[in-house]
Amino acid sequence: MDWWDTDFCRRLADGGRFVIRYDHRDTGRSITYPPDAPDYTGPDLVDDAVGLIDVLAGGRAHVVGLSMGGGIALSLAIEHPGHVATLTLVSTSSGPADDLPGMADRL
Repeated sequence: MDWWDTDFCRRLADGGRFVIRYDHRDTGRSITYPPDAPDYTGPDLVDDAVGLIDVLAGGRAHVVGLSMGGGIALSLAIEHPGHVATLTLVSTSSGPADDLPGMADRL
């Protein structure tokens, strides 16, 4: 798990929090698949998160999603609200870019 700084996670743990961090399929240190041939779907990634929360956090957790993990976390909160105590989304969006308004020519 390369994106969450170890010292930061230790500080959270020292504050009484149980920190679970993982690379979802096909990223970081997890299993990889050939380009354009993943052996999983988006719902599989959500199910992976549900499984981790069930086994490691007793079925409910404060969830933080970063980048693509934010999309997974958002789907998790919508589809499995009982598993999510709070939701924090970082550097992510709520859906495909074609659903977003265009950039302004000037600010």
